Amino acid sequence: MHLLDLSLTPLLSPTQVFWSDWAMARDPAVWGPDAAQFKPERWLDSEGSLKRESQYKFHAFNGGYRVCVFLFISVTAGACRGEAVSAC
Repeated sequence: MHLLDLSLTPLLSPTQVFWSDWAMARDPAVWGPDAAQFKPERWLDSEGSLKRESQYKFHAFNGGYRVCVFLFISVTAGACRGEAVSAC
């Protein structure tokens, strides 16, 4: 399988673009061969800190100017439950 780069492809009105967050979250081309496994540690670096991934790689909270306002709240709340974050 190969990824199709559409970054320079013009999309003319009224073209509609759809994607599936469900499929993207399980895509081995995006997350590696263990994409189907539940691995919370995939979000932590070697020191136990939260990794920063592209908003468009994990699209559940949208991205860019239309990012969900609860993204930061949920990330902070999740980090405060871990032992790696001492500032919470």
